[in-house]
Amino acid sequence: MEPGPQDGTLLVTWLPVNRPPASGPVTGYAVFADGKKIHDVDSPTGDHALIDITKLVGINPQVVTVRTKSRDAQSADSMATPIPRKFCDHN
Repeated sequence: MEPGPQDGTLLVTWLPVNRPPASGPVTGYAVFADGKKIHDVDSPTGDHALIDITKLVGINPQVVTVRTKSRDAQSADSMATPIPRKFCDHN
């Protein structure tokens, strides 16, 4: 996680899945802040999400996780990545 290219954004990145999980082919990714979905990426080859900090207002999240999406299911959370306090201070 790092500051996004525009003011008021965060860039969350991950490595896309190389092979289909047991739940079927990956159709995209979902990004969560403290368990609340804040962004969807509808591409199996997606490797990042640009998050508008205003989506975090009122949540004051501590961590971000990513889940793979398949047609009927989502994976478990990825390893949690702490959100640096300096990013949350914009809320």
